[in-house]
Amino acid sequence: MTSPASKEAALRACVRSLRGVLVGFSGGVDSALLAAVCAQELGQSALAVTGASEAVPAEEVEAA
Repeated sequence: MTSPASKEAALRACVRSLRGVLVGFSGGVDSALLAAVCAQELGQSALAVTGASEAVPAEEVEAA
């Protein structure tokens, strides 16, 4: 079984191999973790965005 630490190390290595990223940030745990790792590894070359539309309640956009 792969340990959480080795999965994190693999994620960080994958992110470092990129020139930049755009993360769709929903405010959930998955996108929050990915956005944080990308920001730590890529700094200004990482951007997290939240889309606002009629399909997403305004309070959910604000919470994200």
